[in-house]
Amino acid sequence: MAIKRPKDVVMSYTDTNGKEQEAHLKGLMARVCLHEYDHMQGKVFTEHASKLKLQMAKKKAMKMMKVVEKRKQPMEIGDIDAK
Repeated sequence: MAIKRPKDVVMSYTDTNGKEQEAHLKGLMARVCLHEYDHMQGKVFTEHASKLKLQMAKKKAMKMMKVVEKRKQPMEIGDIDAK
């Protein structure tokens, strides 16, 4: 599920010496930092998704689980020809 995030971010932080720093991040590094920041704030990616996108993703996951469960069942001799 795709989550929209800014392509560029500026983050302020305190380094290990107690000095205020500022990081200008772009692309994947910006995305990763925002993802991790969400975790530090107690958020998960599903909180950023619309209800419709979340419902669609759940349906897709359920469909995939049915396929996996079906594959776990023992195969019959006739099943070999069908695969």
